[in-house]
Amino acid sequence: FLPTRACIFDVDGLLIHSEDIYTEIYNNISHEYRKQQLPWQVNAAQQSRGTTGMSVLFLNGQIDTPLAEWKAKEEAQQHLFSNCAALPGALDVLNTLSHDAKPPIKTALASSAGRKLFDIKTSHIPGVSSSCAESCRVFGDDPDMSDSHKKPCPDLFLLALDCINKMCKEPSEQPVQPEECLVFEDSIAGVEAGRRASRVGSSMPGQGRGHLERKFKGRKLS
Repeated sequence: FLPTRACIFDVDGLLIHSEDIYTEIYNNISHEYRKQQLPWQVNAAQQSRGTTGMSVLFLNGQIDTPLAEWKAKEEAQQHLFSNCAALPGALDVLNTLSHDAKPPIKTALASSAGRKLFDIKTSHIPGVSSSCAESCRVFGDDPDMSDSHKKPCPDLFLLALDCINKMCKEPSEQPVQPEECLVFEDSIAGVEAGRRASRVGSSMPGQGRGHLERKFKGRKLS
């Protein structure tokens, strides 16, 4: 492997404890329609996939609610994300890479969620947003991101790498190549997107770990 010069981090479920809040919101809405609690596998199938993922959620969860109605109920509960906390060790890793590594490792954040929602989730966790320059944060509602480019397509991570390279200040500094960039993800779609974009380091917390390992058994991820 070439030396690692840059790292790109997903946010939800990797740096902050937000996936359980998504599950709570989905179950709150599901219960309004007298549906049962959605299994983890159903939630995992839609993570990071935009409208396509929501279609999977509706199909597997046997939900016949109009998407616009569901989205409105989801938005009404976004305040719950202000309860997000950093996952253990996440801020230490970000700080070490950004400030203590010699030479420093360039970092970027790449989240399928929107910028406004990112602010709700992290405004009280400054160590997340301060880990990289604002120009090195890419979100699912950015102009360059359409629903057809969501994970598992690699576009989000390739955009993040492009942002990193635009920050290169020295004329003699060579752009970071995909094989010099390590992507950290927690969702199945995200790991696949990272695999397509560059090298990938993956971590699926809790009950999802075995599912991820079965999904990618025998495949080269880095």
